Amino acid sequence: EAQLKEEDDDSAAEVMDLTDKKKPPKTVLTSTIATSTSQNLPEASAAAAAAYRAPHNASSNSASATKSGIKLRDQEYLQQQREQLLLLQQEEELAKSLMRPLSRTLSSPLVPLGPHGLSQIPDTGQQPAPIATSSSADHIPPVNLSLPHRQHRQLMSTLYASQLRNHQPSASGSPPHKVTTGLAYDPLMLKHSCICGDNAQHPEHSGRLQSVWARLNETDLVKRCDRLRARKATQEELQTVHTEAHAMLFGSNQCQLSRPKLENTLSASFVRLSCGGLGVDLDTTWNEHHTATAARMAAGCVIDLALKTAKGDLRNGFAVVRPPGHHAEANLAMGFCFFNSIAIAAKLLRQRMPEVRRILIVDWDVHHGNGTQQAFYQSPDILYLSIHRHDDGNFFPGTGGPTECGSGAGLGFNVNISWSGALNPPLGDAEYIAAFRTVVMPIARSFNPDIVLVSSGFDAATGHPAPLGGYHVSPACFGFMTRELLQLANGKVVLALEGGYDLAAICDSAQECVRALLGDPAAPIAKAELERPPCQNAINTLQKTIAIQQTHWPCVRMLEHTVGLSALETLKVEHDESETINAMAGLSMQSMHRTLSRDDSEEPMDQDETK
Repeated sequence: EAQLKEEDDDSAAEVMDLTDKKKPPKTVLTSTIATSTSQNLPEASAAAAAAYRAPHNASSNSASATKSGIKLRDQEYLQQQREQLLLLQQEEELAKSLMRPLSRTLSSPLVPLGPHGLSQIPDTGQQPAPIATSSSADHIPPVNLSLPHRQHRQLMSTLYASQLRNHQPSASGSPPHKVTTGLAYDPLMLKHSCICGDNAQHPEHSGRLQSVWARLNETDLVKRCDRLRARKATQEELQTVHTEAHAMLFGSNQCQLSRPKLENTLSASFVRLSCGGLGVDLDTTWNEHHTATAARMAAGCVIDLALKTAKGDLRNGFAVVRPPGHHAEANLAMGFCFFNSIAIAAKLLRQRMPEVRRILIVDWDVHHGNGTQQAFYQSPDILYLSIHRHDDGNFFPGTGGPTECGSGAGLGFNVNISWSGALNPPLGDAEYIAAFRTVVMPIARSFNPDIVLVSSGFDAATGHPAPLGGYHVSPACFGFMTRELLQLANGKVVLALEGGYDLAAICDSAQECVRALLGDPAAPIAKAELERPPCQNAINTLQKTIAIQQTHWPCVRMLEHTVGLSALETLKVEHDESETINAMAGLSMQSMHRTLSRDDSEEPMDQDETK
């Protein structure tokens, strides 16, 4: 019996190591029999049982009592293996219930997952580095198969408990991942292009989006943000702003309208361009295979970014999208725009999140957002504030005059800063800083929005010819305006790309805006612009805007006297006023202390007289 026990221990000490499938099997000395997966367990058990029985076959002349002992030991051993197999199967089922499906960029569950089962690794559009697995990485240490079963079970329980904590929200209800800036982008939006294939004839082309996304990747800003999974807006979402016919016509490659209605709509909506392509007007190209998908994708990106920011899943966000949207009206595509993404997002925020009661839309595209103004002209809970080139209605699209203030319940909730005077001289940072200081921010603070949506066109930036803008706003100024808006709504600000056609200008401007959203230090504005007062045409525009809006927003009167001052002069005036206020407050306190001390000194005399 002692000899059988020794042979039994020797046979049980040799187990096949199957963890490295590239190399031939090797033996590992173990104190107990264990395997890495439940699939290997029956094979290992059979091999161990055969090794166990081998010495007993050699000693077939032993007594029958010894045979019955061996049989009993066999049964006990098999029962132990069945129990181990059952435990491992239960652990695997627990693991399956905890592990969520991997995203398409991952190949190993060893990569940490986010709260929704998706990797938090930002998708940069580049091929991700291969993730090491047990079959492809020789540098990974082999699995330790010598752990006793109790220790192995404790280790697995600890691992699963940790994963379960990572997948559950914290006690405060906040998501376990770091709330940061969101980015929305999808390469499908690059396919929207004229069938002529010549981007030089079309300012709004795919190179705009490609360049901006490349810049954000080159500067590692994408890695610091949370990239959203893009999707197309549904027909129901599009029809919150647009008519059914418009949504079906421009939102479907195979239109589902009735044929007579479709023919009438087509004849009224499409024209043949000089380049040979098709368009809805002389500027807005249409590609029957890709435009509908791109336009719906742009709207879907802005919708999801706004909803996630409003819910607190994101701190703020930037939608790198095309085609733009703020010119699109309920039943009209124009100015490169098919669906008004910002307007749709605002409508859905009000419908799906009743707690979002007030929405501010700021539009700093150099062209007025006629479609957005039309969508909310009678709405008191969505304030539309546009700063644009107007030239007394002679600059595209011609709408957005200073007297257009809303109607009905929405009277006063439409504010237009309508620059006039053409390019004599071209406006720049000094004028935009003055507009934000005297009109935009006072009204925005008084409105007190729950979220801020920005139609972020960059065609007021330096580099655009006169027909497309002609102004000289710097990227640093766009970053400044973004930081100003971040003071509102607890920083819930969502920017969506609108216009902007000079590639260098829009890349620099988008970069500065994303840096502002991330909280990076501000890029310096040129000293000459900080020292320069606004030009006279801009002063006239701001004074006229204040005169019109002061009946709706009395707050604009407070800084009216600073309209003609430079940014640095305004700081000095504010500093002097602050010192004056502090001095007056100090005098008031001294006077109050004198009064109190006089009352204290008179109190005993009053008491004596009473006695």
